[in-house]
Amino acid sequence: MIELQYTTKVTELLDIPELQPQPAKNFVPEWYKKTPATNNRNENVLGLQHKLIPVFRTVKTCPSFHDIFSEGYVLVAPCDIHIMTTDNFNSFQWEMALNNPNIRLETHDNLQFLDYYNNKKIKFVFKFVSPWLFKLPQGYSLRQIPYTFAEHEEWTVPYGVVDTDSYSEVNPQIMFTSDSNEILIKAGEPLCYIVPFKRIDTKAKLLTGKNRDTFLKEHDVQSWKVNQSFRSGYRKSK
Repeated sequence: MIELQYTTKVTELLDIPELQPQPAKNFVPEWYKKTPATNNRNENVLGLQHKLIPVFRTVKTCPSFHDIFSEGYVLVAPCDIHIMTTDNFNSFQWEMALNNPNIRLETHDNLQFLDYYNNKKIKFVFKFVSPWLFKLPQGYSLRQIPYTFAEHEEWTVPYGVVDTDSYSEVNPQIMFTSDSNEILIKAGEPLCYIVPFKRIDTKAKLLTGKNRDTFLKEHDVQSWKVNQSFRSGYRKSK
Protein backbone atom coordinates (compact mmCIF):
# COMPACT_ATOMS: atom_id res chain seq x y z
CA MET A 1 0.00 0.00 0.00
CA ILE A 2 1.21 3.50 -0.80
CA GLU A 3 0.27 6.66 1.06
CA LEU A 4 -0.90 9.83 -0.67
CA GLN A 5 0.19 12.68 1.58
CA TYR A 6 -1.21 16.18 1.20
CA THR A 7 -1.27 19.51 2.98
CA THR A 8 -1.98 23.18 2.31
CA LYS A 9 -0.64 26.64 3.07
CA VAL A 10 -4.22 27.70 3.87
CA THR A 11 -4.38 26.77 7.54
CA GLU A 12 -8.14 27.32 7.74
CA LEU A 13 -8.72 24.40 5.36
CA LEU A 14 -7.02 22.02 7.78
CA ASP A 15 -10.15 22.16 9.95
CA ILE A 16 -12.80 21.92 7.20
CA PRO A 17 -12.95 18.24 6.12
CA GLU A 18 -15.71 18.77 3.52
CA LEU A 19 -13.41 21.06 1.51
CA GLN A 20 -10.42 18.71 1.64
CA PRO A 21 -9.62 15.97 -0.92
CA GLN A 22 -11.96 13.08 -0.16
CA PRO A 23 -12.28 9.39 -1.13
CA ALA A 24 -14.19 8.89 -4.36
CA LYS A 25 -16.68 6.68 -2.50
CA ASN A 26 -18.00 9.85 -0.83
CA PHE A 27 -19.29 11.04 -4.20
CA VAL A 28 -21.28 8.12 -5.56
CA PRO A 29 -24.21 9.65 -7.51
CA GLU A 30 -27.64 9.22 -5.95
CA TRP A 31 -29.05 7.71 -9.15
CA TYR A 32 -26.35 5.01 -9.00
CA LYS A 33 -27.06 4.25 -5.35
CA LYS A 34 -30.74 3.76 -6.19
CA THR A 35 -30.09 1.57 -9.24
CA PRO A 36 -30.74 -2.13 -8.47
CA ALA A 37 -28.20 -4.70 -9.60
CA THR A 38 -30.94 -6.69 -11.32
CA ASN A 39 -34.62 -6.28 -12.02
CA ASN A 40 -37.65 -8.25 -13.12
CA ARG A 41 -39.71 -5.46 -14.63
CA ASN A 42 -39.78 -6.91 -18.15
CA GLU A 43 -41.61 -10.05 -19.20
CA ASN A 44 -40.07 -12.67 -21.43
CA VAL A 45 -41.36 -13.60 -24.87
CA LEU A 46 -43.94 -16.00 -23.42
CA GLY A 47 -45.44 -13.29 -21.24
CA LEU A 48 -44.22 -14.95 -18.06
CA GLN A 49 -42.86 -12.87 -15.20
CA HIS A 50 -39.61 -14.14 -13.72
CA LYS A 51 -39.54 -14.32 -9.92
CA LEU A 52 -36.45 -16.33 -9.04
CA ILE A 53 -34.02 -14.92 -11.60
CA PRO A 54 -33.58 -11.41 -13.04
CA VAL A 55 -34.71 -10.56 -16.55
CA PHE A 56 -31.53 -8.56 -17.01
CA ARG A 57 -28.70 -7.01 -15.05
CA THR A 58 -28.06 -3.27 -14.77
CA VAL A 59 -24.91 -1.13 -14.74
CA LYS A 60 -24.42 -2.12 -11.09
CA THR A 61 -22.99 -5.44 -12.33
CA CYS A 62 -20.99 -4.01 -15.27
CA PRO A 63 -17.19 -4.28 -14.77
CA SER A 64 -16.58 -0.83 -16.27
CA PHE A 65 -18.83 0.79 -13.64
CA HIS A 66 -18.06 -1.45 -10.72
CA ASP A 67 -14.91 0.04 -9.23
CA ILE A 68 -14.71 3.63 -10.47
CA PHE A 69 -16.45 4.96 -7.38
CA SER A 70 -13.94 3.34 -5.03
CA GLU A 71 -10.73 4.39 -6.81
CA GLY A 72 -8.76 7.45 -5.81
CA TYR A 73 -9.98 10.74 -4.41
CA VAL A 74 -12.02 13.76 -5.43
CA LEU A 75 -10.68 17.30 -5.49
CA VAL A 76 -13.43 19.78 -4.60
CA ALA A 77 -13.81 23.54 -4.93
CA PRO A 78 -12.55 25.15 -1.69
CA CYS A 79 -14.95 28.07 -2.09
CA ASP A 80 -17.53 29.49 -4.51
CA ILE A 81 -15.99 30.38 -7.88
CA HIS A 82 -17.88 32.72 -10.21
CA ILE A 83 -16.90 33.22 -13.86
CA MET A 84 -18.62 35.68 -16.21
CA THR A 85 -18.02 36.50 -19.87
CA THR A 86 -19.28 38.92 -22.49
CA ASP A 87 -22.03 37.77 -24.85
CA ASN A 88 -19.50 36.99 -27.57
CA PHE A 89 -17.10 35.22 -25.17
CA ASN A 90 -14.31 37.66 -26.02
CA SER A 91 -13.40 38.52 -22.45
CA PHE A 92 -13.90 37.02 -19.01
CA GLN A 93 -13.88 38.14 -15.41
CA TRP A 94 -13.94 35.95 -12.33
CA GLU A 95 -13.95 36.16 -8.57
CA MET A 96 -13.49 33.82 -5.67
CA ALA A 97 -15.73 33.97 -2.60
CA LEU A 98 -12.56 33.98 -0.51
CA ASN A 99 -9.71 36.42 -1.03
CA ASN A 100 -6.64 34.26 -0.48
CA PRO A 101 -3.44 34.38 -2.58
CA ASN A 102 -3.17 30.58 -2.37
CA ILE A 103 -6.58 30.06 -4.00
CA ARG A 104 -7.05 31.71 -7.37
CA LEU A 105 -7.73 31.33 -11.07
CA GLU A 106 -5.27 32.04 -13.85
CA THR A 107 -5.89 32.13 -17.58
CA HIS A 108 -4.64 29.76 -20.25
CA ASP A 109 -4.28 32.08 -23.20
CA ASN A 110 -5.72 30.76 -26.46
CA LEU A 111 -2.20 30.82 -27.89
CA GLN A 112 -1.32 28.09 -25.41
CA PHE A 113 -4.07 25.67 -26.40
CA LEU A 114 -7.37 26.66 -28.01
CA ASP A 115 -5.86 28.21 -31.13
CA TYR A 116 -4.52 24.77 -31.96
CA TYR A 117 -7.30 22.56 -30.61
CA ASN A 118 -10.08 24.68 -32.13
CA ASN A 119 -12.98 23.02 -30.32
CA LYS A 120 -15.85 25.49 -30.51
CA LYS A 121 -17.54 23.90 -27.49
CA ILE A 122 -14.70 25.14 -25.28
CA LYS A 123 -14.96 28.93 -24.96
CA PHE A 124 -11.94 29.51 -22.73
CA VAL A 125 -9.56 27.65 -20.42
CA PHE A 126 -8.64 28.63 -16.88
CA LYS A 127 -6.11 27.15 -14.48
CA PHE A 128 -7.40 26.64 -10.97
CA VAL A 129 -4.51 27.15 -8.57
CA SER A 130 -5.38 24.53 -5.99
CA PRO A 131 -4.43 25.19 -2.36
CA TRP A 132 -3.53 21.52 -1.93
CA LEU A 133 -0.01 20.13 -2.27
CA PHE A 134 0.51 16.40 -2.78
CA LYS A 135 3.36 13.99 -2.12
CA LEU A 136 3.80 10.41 -3.31
CA PRO A 137 6.71 7.94 -3.02
CA GLN A 138 9.38 7.94 -5.71
CA GLY A 139 8.09 6.51 -8.98
CA TYR A 140 4.43 7.40 -8.39
CA SER A 141 2.24 10.03 -10.06
CA LEU A 142 -1.32 11.35 -9.90
CA ARG A 143 -3.85 11.07 -12.69
CA GLN A 144 -6.24 14.01 -12.99
CA ILE A 145 -9.46 12.46 -14.34
CA PRO A 146 -12.72 14.21 -15.30
CA TYR A 147 -15.40 13.80 -12.68
CA THR A 148 -17.73 11.07 -13.95
CA PHE A 149 -21.46 11.78 -14.37
CA ALA A 150 -21.30 15.46 -13.38
CA GLU A 151 -24.79 16.94 -13.39
CA HIS A 152 -23.78 19.95 -15.47
CA GLU A 153 -22.32 20.71 -18.90
CA GLU A 154 -21.14 24.24 -18.12
CA TRP A 155 -17.51 23.35 -17.48
CA THR A 156 -15.21 20.36 -17.30
CA VAL A 157 -11.73 19.42 -16.09
CA PRO A 158 -9.67 17.42 -18.62
CA TYR A 159 -7.51 14.35 -18.13
CA GLY A 160 -3.93 14.99 -17.02
CA VAL A 161 -0.92 13.50 -15.23
CA VAL A 162 1.39 15.08 -12.64
CA ASP A 163 4.54 13.44 -11.27
CA THR A 164 3.86 14.29 -7.65
CA ASP A 165 7.03 12.62 -6.44
CA SER A 166 8.91 15.59 -7.91
CA TYR A 167 6.25 18.33 -8.26
CA SER A 168 3.61 18.77 -5.58
CA GLU A 169 1.11 21.11 -7.30
CA VAL A 170 -2.02 19.77 -9.02
CA ASN A 171 -3.72 22.71 -10.74
CA PRO A 172 -6.71 21.46 -12.77
CA GLN A 173 -7.67 23.26 -15.96
CA ILE A 174 -11.28 24.45 -15.95
CA MET A 175 -12.67 24.46 -19.47
CA PHE A 176 -15.58 26.91 -19.86
CA THR A 177 -18.12 25.10 -22.06
CA SER A 178 -21.36 26.83 -21.07
CA ASP A 179 -23.61 28.55 -23.60
CA SER A 180 -24.55 30.94 -20.80
CA ASN A 181 -22.35 33.94 -20.06
CA GLU A 182 -21.73 32.98 -16.43
CA ILE A 183 -21.15 29.92 -14.29
CA LEU A 184 -20.96 29.31 -10.56
CA ILE A 185 -18.91 26.48 -9.09
CA LYS A 186 -20.03 26.02 -5.50
CA ALA A 187 -17.82 25.29 -2.52
CA GLY A 188 -17.49 21.53 -2.05
CA GLU A 189 -18.49 20.76 -5.64
CA PRO A 190 -16.35 18.01 -7.25
CA LEU A 191 -13.76 19.30 -9.71
CA CYS A 192 -12.05 16.06 -10.74
CA TYR A 193 -10.74 12.71 -9.56
CA ILE A 194 -7.10 12.33 -8.51
CA VAL A 195 -5.82 8.75 -8.69
CA PRO A 196 -2.30 7.66 -7.65
CA PHE A 197 -0.47 5.22 -9.93
CA LYS A 198 3.00 3.77 -10.32
CA ARG A 199 4.91 4.79 -13.42
CA ILE A 200 6.06 1.70 -15.30
CA ASP A 201 7.17 1.04 -18.86
CA THR A 202 4.66 -0.96 -20.86
CA LYS A 203 4.34 -2.28 -24.38
CA ALA A 204 1.55 -3.89 -26.35
CA LYS A 205 1.94 -7.33 -27.91
CA LEU A 206 -0.39 -9.26 -30.20
CA LEU A 207 -0.72 -12.84 -29.00
CA THR A 208 -0.58 -15.55 -31.65
CA GLY A 209 0.02 -19.30 -31.82
CA LYS A 210 0.33 -21.18 -28.54
CA ASN A 211 0.39 -17.99 -26.46
CA ARG A 212 -2.97 -17.02 -27.96
CA ASP A 213 -4.42 -20.48 -27.34
CA THR A 214 -3.30 -20.41 -23.70
CA PHE A 215 -4.72 -16.95 -23.14
CA LEU A 216 -8.07 -17.82 -24.75
CA LYS A 217 -8.40 -20.85 -22.47
CA GLU A 218 -7.71 -18.62 -19.45
CA HIS A 219 -10.28 -16.15 -20.74
CA ASP A 220 -12.91 -18.87 -21.13
CA VAL A 221 -12.40 -19.94 -17.51
CA GLN A 222 -12.62 -16.32 -16.32
CA SER A 223 -15.77 -15.79 -18.36
CA TRP A 224 -17.33 -18.92 -16.89
CA LYS A 225 -16.61 -17.74 -13.34
CA VAL A 226 -18.13 -14.33 -14.05
CA ASN A 227 -21.22 -15.62 -15.84
CA GLN A 228 -22.03 -18.77 -13.87
CA SER A 229 -24.49 -16.83 -11.70
CA PHE A 230 -27.57 -14.81 -12.61
CA ARG A 231 -26.52 -12.22 -10.03
CA SER A 232 -23.26 -10.41 -9.19
CA GLY A 233 -20.99 -12.80 -11.08
CA TYR A 234 -18.24 -10.25 -11.57
CA ARG A 235 -18.12 -9.33 -7.90
CA LYS A 236 -18.11 -13.00 -6.84
CA SER A 237 -15.31 -13.82 -9.28
CA LYS A 238 -13.03 -11.32 -7.54
